[in-house]
Formats: sequence, C-alpha cells, structure tokens
Amino acid sequence: MTDDTKHDEPVGYRHPPVATQFKPGVSGNPSGRPKTVRTLRTELLDELREVVRFREGDSEVEITKARAIAKSLVHAAAGGNLRATTALLAFFTKSLGDTDEPQGQEVAPEDAEIINAYVSRELRRRSNTCDTDANNSPTTSPEKGNADNEE
Repeated sequence: MTDDTKHDEPVGYRHPPVATQFKPGVSGNPSGRPKTVRTLRTELLDELREVVRFREGDSEVEITKARAIAKSLVHAAAGGNLRATTALLAFFTKSLGDTDEPQGQEVAPEDAEIINAYVSRELRRRSNTCDTDANNSPTTSPEKGNADNEE
C-alpha cells in the first residue's frame, strides 16, 4: 500500500487515522503498570504466612509462622507467664468485633467470672501505677498530694 491509498481509507468508528495507530512492535503502554509499593503490613502478613517446622510433642509439623507464634503464646500463658496472658487478653479485647465465630455465642459464666476478675485486677494495678507515678512527679500540687503526706 502506498501513502496515497492509506489516506483514502475511511476514518471513523473502529478506523483510526493511520498517523495515530500504534506502529508494529511498539507497545501502547511502554512504562507498563506501575509497581505497587509494599507496606509494612503486607510484608508482615506475607512473612507470617510462611511455613516453618514446629516441634509438637515427639513429632515435627509444618505450620505457618503465625500459628507457631499463637501456639507458643498460648503455651506460655497456660504455663503461668503473666505477660503472655496479658498479651492474649489484650488481643482478644481489641479484636472482639473481628471474630469469625458466629455472634450471639454465650460465654460460660465461670469464664466470664475469670475474665472479669482479671480485668478488675489489671485495672487496679494500672491505676496504682498511675497514682504512684503522679505522686512521685515534681509537679504534684499540695491539694493533690499523697495521702501519707497530709497528716
């Protein structure tokens, strides 16, 4: 085809002008789709999904890293580690709305009693820590001072 015959072709719907058509071998999107920026969250989730060997009793099983961490944390909490217990309870209280379990499942009364006792002890402990910090600070006013100093 010569240039004269190319210009004689109709221009319109599904017939773009020859000058604006892609040349053979040239991409219409030379840069391509931009790469996505991976966030710390996606990196952590990918890392937690990796499979590792975990010793369980006398055998080794392959489980995800997230599952291995959960097993270790629960085992430590069951063994009496208070930090592990606090971490587990904090996780559950923050994620109560994100459960996969059906809503409306009742908590056993004895479990609710244990959780409530723990929460009240933890609140008392934290408030005592805050009071101690406030009483030891140099900016404490005489009106709000320590009860031991008000004799």
